[in-house]
Amino acid sequence: MSISKVCIDTLLNLRKTPHKPRHFTYITTYRCNSRCRMCGIWKGSEPQAFKRELKLEDIKKIFNNPFFSDISFISLGGGEPFLREDIDEIVEVITKSCPELNSITIPTNGLTPRTSMKVQRILEKIESGINLSIGVSIDGIGETHNYGRGKEDAFERGIKLIGELKELEHTYGNLKVGFGSMILPWNVDSLPDLVKLSSEMNLPKPQFWMPLILDSFFKNEEQEPELKFSDEQFRKAMGFLKGYDYRKDFYAFYAENMSRIRSGKTRIIPCFWGYHFLFIDPYGDVYPCSYACKEEYLLGNLLTDDPSDIWFSQKAENIRKTIGKSRACSLCQVNCKFFENITINILPYARYKLYNSRHQLRGKA
Repeated sequence: MSISKVCIDTLLNLRKTPHKPRHFTYITTYRCNSRCRMCGIWKGSEPQAFKRELKLEDIKKIFNNPFFSDISFISLGGGEPFLREDIDEIVEVITKSCPELNSITIPTNGLTPRTSMKVQRILEKIESGINLSIGVSIDGIGETHNYGRGKEDAFERGIKLIGELKELEHTYGNLKVGFGSMILPWNVDSLPDLVKLSSEMNLPKPQFWMPLILDSFFKNEEQEPELKFSDEQFRKAMGFLKGYDYRKDFYAFYAENMSRIRSGKTRIIPCFWGYHFLFIDPYGDVYPCSYACKEEYLLGNLLTDDPSDIWFSQKAENIRKTIGKSRACSLCQVNCKFFENITINILPYARYKLYNSRHQLRGKA
């Protein structure tokens, strides 16, 4: 994205107004075959809830709508997205309905059999100009990862999947394979090892993020005690992020935001969830964001309502204002769309950079 485009977007978005979405996250299922210590989705959904998941015909009907004509990026999440046997058909339907689409991201825990075969089926059904990014979760080396994911062979299976996907990269130039890592109290000392692993496997440098206690989505309030960082653990985590040489300044900005929130101050990362990005759950319910997956923030359902009517309704505007004024929003640690949010309104990041530059100059004087 060009600097001029970022500046224009910033000027247009000084006052938040809803736009046809550029990006959306569609949670294809809440089913999950992992047993993560930092997430309770696997134990939080009803046993028969999968029967209410959107069927392929529902998805065709929903996305065959001009409301989605400006979409350039989609994330298909979970649960574990590859538990959907029709994941390739879902991607095919969505790509045909979004003419501006250029990027698809699908995260995976790496535990589902035949995942690489499903990825290949997806690649055979999408145009070569659409990038498909598969991010495998790897939070540590060996037992460190297995402990967090609650599976004794999680690391082995994740690494095996990455190897299979790397083979597909030789055939499909639009496939991008990498791994992402959650920073956790039990892995703060081994974060550099993950960077080394990515280099040894000839992968892009991993993306990192902090855990989030969010019962409305992750169903993990009961797991909060185990996810609390000591002051020393938090200091190590933030020190790592501030020195991380992948998107270095952006990660330092993210670390600054996390430090502010931990000290009781409000977030400085701008947020355009509910204005440029929307969140769709497995049953077609639309929410402003993952934080707001609560009945009082439900905007509507795509099975019964037109997406434009949902998005631009007075009800939606009232909910946006309610969330925006809430204390929970100002302290929100969700880093989804972090980089995209900065490109929509770059001013907070620019102020951060300017302050740091002045501080460094004074230090040299």
